[in-house]
Amino acid sequence: MAELVDALASGASIRKDVEVRVLFWAPTLCFSTSQIACKSLENRAFAIHGCFRTILVMPPKPSQNGGMEGGICRPMPLLAQCRCPQMTLTAAEIKGFKPAAKAYKRADGKGLYIEIVPSGSKLWRWKYRVGGKEKRLALGAWPETSLAKARELRDEARKQLNEGEDPALRRKKAKATAQFEAVNTFAAIGAEYIEKKMVAEGRAKRTIEKARWHLDLLSPAIGKMPISDVDPQMLLAALRKLEARGTYETAKKCRGFASRVFRFAVWTGRAEHDPAAALKGALTTPKAKHYAAMHSEDAIDQERKGADAGLNPMFGDWQQRFDFAPVPYPKGGTARQAFREAIQAELRNKFFYSGEIRLDIVLYLDVQTVLETDETADVDNYSKAISDALKGPEGLFFDDTQIQALSIYWLDCNGREKPHFEISISGSPDDFMLKPCEFHEMADGLWYPHSRLMWTDGQEDEQSDRNHFAGLLTLDMMARVKKEARHLFRQEGLNRLQAYQRSKHIESSARGFHRSRIDDGFCVYTSKEWKGCFERWKHENADEIAPIEELVDVARQNYKKMAGLLAGKFPSDGEEQ
Repeated sequence: MAELVDALASGASIRKDVEVRVLFWAPTLCFSTSQIACKSLENRAFAIHGCFRTILVMPPKPSQNGGMEGGICRPMPLLAQCRCPQMTLTAAEIKGFKPAAKAYKRADGKGLYIEIVPSGSKLWRWKYRVGGKEKRLALGAWPETSLAKARELRDEARKQLNEGEDPALRRKKAKATAQFEAVNTFAAIGAEYIEKKMVAEGRAKRTIEKARWHLDLLSPAIGKMPISDVDPQMLLAALRKLEARGTYETAKKCRGFASRVFRFAVWTGRAEHDPAAALKGALTTPKAKHYAAMHSEDAIDQERKGADAGLNPMFGDWQQRFDFAPVPYPKGGTARQAFREAIQAELRNKFFYSGEIRLDIVLYLDVQTVLETDETADVDNYSKAISDALKGPEGLFFDDTQIQALSIYWLDCNGREKPHFEISISGSPDDFMLKPCEFHEMADGLWYPHSRLMWTDGQEDEQSDRNHFAGLLTLDMMARVKKEARHLFRQEGLNRLQAYQRSKHIESSARGFHRSRIDDGFCVYTSKEWKGCFERWKHENADEIAPIEELVDVARQNYKKMAGLLAGKFPSDGEEQ
């Protein structure tokens, strides 16, 4: 910047023609105003009332108020008499802005300004017009959003505006989309599917629990993702992790559950396709386990291993001691319920007897109390209370009708022990099922227990859906053949009881129960319900149906031949006997 040569400062006297030259733009001293409109850092120009001027000659003259004033100036229509360039903000200036009683603004340029509110917050705003209407767009708060970042956001918004898009409207759409996707994650829609489809349709408690378990297995990988963003590769990666644990059947079932969730999302307009359908056949098919024949010692060791784990009776026998006094049946409903809960809390079995059993009860009582007081009851009253406590979902068998033999007696505890009792049950070594059990209605009108868990090598093993439905279809076929056989036997002249006795020769190993005999705590499926589940599974696994239908058809033909033989209708010479 050039120096200003001031004659007065040099001590010279007042002269008429003292020339002062400047090499920069300077403000003109104007008598009509003393207000400077704006200042531009780009060209060092000063403007008064929007008009730029420059001083060329300043002849000093005395002022009325003392000192010197005046000068000769030439008006210059600089920059075609445009407005003064607007001053931009600096970080130091922004930092120095202090809050006031009312909010105020400080402009930066191109519609960007910062608003200082009484609380002290400094908020970036961008002012623009769209459709003839003025709007404002929030760009964040300082210092989280720096000056450079605010200008970058402003330029981005200006670009959107130039492309004919309202930046504020675009932001609202993006926010709505984010909120929609945050709500419609795979985990959220999976939970919704379970509640609105499975629970609402009255699916079994066990089935609903398994669905929630499958959802928990998939959630770590894809649970938080918007369901529309999950593609086949992402789902396959989640299923591969399950396969890596060796749980091939579980991975397969998780794929089926995921497919149902995706289809539910498609039905409700939150997804466009089912990526799980593309993975059909991609997973490893679990190989069937074949076990070598066991010697007697191996069989004993395996049976004991399962018995210790509570998975099976020891060759059909089970016993347990209960270290509290027995309660007779006439004691009252509240006392009997508490007694039942106490017994079931002590049970450690994970199986049910499914066939006929023998029940033995030994009561250890105080002989004086039995003989000289009315505090004890007859032994038959104890048997009813104990047998009721041993049946039901938390017990050892399904119903009292399974008790083929019952023995109960009491012994003196001799004052050395407190009153207690022991229970022993004997049944067929193979007539048991692992918990939990579900009851399914079959063609003969009876309800048959069925479990998805199998006892294998001293441990529980979950059946595949294929084996589960194969078992149900076989039970239904046998129940239907038995019903037809009874009708055939009646046509041959047998009475109802005789026809029933003869049909028992073709009865399935599983025993059916009348609906009134099933405790309310068990999950029950009508014939329509479980066959509806099978049809849905059949639709998804068409390639696995043929072996099942072939197996059931072969069994049906064999049982029909057996029924014919029992009715005296022997096969012809061309038929295989």
